[in-house]
Amino acid sequence: VTNEFEFGDNTHLYRLQIHAQPKALNTWRVWNDRVDNPFVTLKQCKGAFSQLQSAHMDGEGRVDYLALARDERYQRFQEAVCEFQLSPVTAMTEAQRKAFFINLYNLVVLHAFAQVGIPQADLHRYSFFDHIGYEVEGHFLSLNDIENGILRANKTAPYHLNRPFGRDDPRKQLSLPECER
Repeated sequence: VTNEFEFGDNTHLYRLQIHAQPKALNTWRVWNDRVDNPFVTLKQCKGAFSQLQSAHMDGEGRVDYLALARDERYQRFQEAVCEFQLSPVTAMTEAQRKAFFINLYNLVVLHAFAQVGIPQADLHRYSFFDHIGYEVEGHFLSLNDIENGILRANKTAPYHLNRPFGRDDPRKQLSLPECER
């Protein structure tokens, strides 16, 4: 919003924040509140989602993600994950980034199951990992970006031709160094 026009019922078009980056699951709102330590936020969000899963799990351990997404607590979870938009991850040590992004990856996958569904076919899985993600410290990071760009030292993902982060991509600074074998 540029504040160029008064908001009202007129000929101007408006877009909700969640539609600006529809594949970023944590854009339910623009985060402009204080930002906690990213690990504190991660722990709280994982705990909240775990409670949701437990509430919607059957006797065989299967989660009803459709019912989970309709739970009123899910909306609070969606707001809480918006804090990652401003989480200062570039200031983390390598070990901290590794731990943070492994846990964030797992949270994003579960969040995506509730938000967009579990991919059933190979083509859907390919699209799922390439296009679904979170906005972190102002950058959109898909699941593929987190796994292959950050955790695997910007390695080319299976069935892809290019590395996740190009030479001048500012997200490349998040990549962990190549691990020793």
